[in-house]
Amino acid sequence: MHRPPDLRARFAELALLDPKKRWEPFERLLATLFKRGYFKTERASRAAGRRQLDLVASRSSVVYMVEAKWKKRPLAAGDLDGLYARLDGAPPPTVGVLISPSGFQRGVLSEIVRRKQRPVLLIGPGELAAVLEDPRSLARMLQRKLDHFMVTGDVLVGSNDADLNDASLSAWGLRQRYAIDRNGAQLGWIRSGSGFAQFVFTQELTMSTGCRTAAMAFPSICSLICTPKPTSLSSSTISSKAAG
Repeated sequence: MHRPPDLRARFAELALLDPKKRWEPFERLLATLFKRGYFKTERASRAAGRRQLDLVASRSSVVYMVEAKWKKRPLAAGDLDGLYARLDGAPPPTVGVLISPSGFQRGVLSEIVRRKQRPVLLIGPGELAAVLEDPRSLARMLQRKLDHFMVTGDVLVGSNDADLNDASLSAWGLRQRYAIDRNGAQLGWIRSGSGFAQFVFTQELTMSTGCRTAAMAFPSICSLICTPKPTSLSSSTISSKAAG
């Protein structure tokens, strides 16, 4: 059976290349990522320059204007100008997405919050590596970031630090669910007596202490099914490395 190429391994290889030689394969890599994530994609205009991906990706009723920049340093607030210019010419529901394998400076998050009328989502190096490992999780990641921004007005983005050779599964993925008991202990199986049993399925309870609190509040619950929450940072807690 044919197995599609490993996108995350390819990403790690590109990180070792000369920046002048990696841009075109990086473009192809990201285009493939969105296609494997079941997005409909088309290329946008190239007015912003050669070494910048411009992609329009849509899935269901959501349309994303995607831009990617791979620089030696974390992106600064000025790197948002081109994306906002294109968003200004797009229909109001269009959401911006900025991808940066080098991460983001603090000013980027502050500028997005200031210009909150046109939402822009950020994908940093660790998050990019995670969705490259499991492209099916891309839609979930983007939707969660958008929901968080629309509800709180805050930007959800991962740290600028990332080990591209880390073989751990994607924290945004679809494969890391597990069951715990009332005390927060992880279970390899669930047992119940005859009749109906009560369960709670959640994506938000990530630490065993949080799950224990929920179990105490709802003592009739026999188990919680948890999906680990990605380690993420808000605009007020972004890694100090981003300011360098």
